[in-house]
Amino acid sequence: MELVTSYFGRQKELRKAGYKIVSVSRFNPRYCHIDVDLKIFAPRPDMINMEKGKYNVEFQKILQKIDIDFVRSYLRDLEKRGYVKLALCCYEVDVNTCHRKQVGEYLAIKLMQEIQEFRPEPASKNPEVRQNDLFK
Repeated sequence: MELVTSYFGRQKELRKAGYKIVSVSRFNPRYCHIDVDLKIFAPRPDMINMEKGKYNVEFQKILQKIDIDFVRSYLRDLEKRGYVKLALCCYEVDVNTCHRKQVGEYLAIKLMQEIQEFRPEPASKNPEVRQNDLFK
């Protein structure tokens, strides 16, 4: 199974790359179809306006309480159903200001698997133009 982190605004690029959208947010956007909901990785509502340092401490407490055996079993079940590429998504565009980075780091350690931020392939600025020969 392949896991990446990203944000809901990239849903079209994620789907084009074959990923299922996994919400790690407390609330899901109306504009994005969510394939899997993993609210166990969402911050508490009271954490939204916390100072970054306190937020990180509180979020680590949330991660420490998660039953990783349950998560492993859940991911295995998803894989059996054909969900082999998952994107752990939230609202924040910047991965460095968002909890999904901590979720990715946590899961990378616990699952012994590399988890990176999704980076779509850049579109070619100068696509190759070929003239077809009408007489061939």
